Amino acid sequence: MMQVNKHVWRGFYSIPRLEWDIVYNIGAGAEILMRLMRGTGAGVANKSADPAGEIARATYAAYNGGPDAYERRRRPEEPTDLRQINEAFWAKYRTAVGGGSINIMRCSQCDKPHCQ
Repeated sequence: MMQVNKHVWRGFYSIPRLEWDIVYNIGAGAEILMRLMRGTGAGVANKSADPAGEIARATYAAYNGGPDAYERRRRPEEPTDLRQINEAFWAKYRTAVGGGSINIMRCSQCDKPHCQ
């Protein structure tokens, strides 16, 4: 499920429906991701030893940063904070794919419950 940002996608989708219609918002999100996958996503995945992982990483980047961030993790000039966000996702993804569990109640920065 992808929540669509009304500011990024204005002009493409109905703003009132993005704000108040969950099914419409999810459908728009799925459509956006399909557009990205048809573009560079499919080619990237086909060249990878782990196509599902590549698609997951690209989807996560697009979800968090919009269409401009789709392949941001591949850029050498990616800011450190974005690189850390992408790497944190990748670690969680690998844990989940490997059958492990993720404690979402612990802070990723200090590894304590409910960081203050």
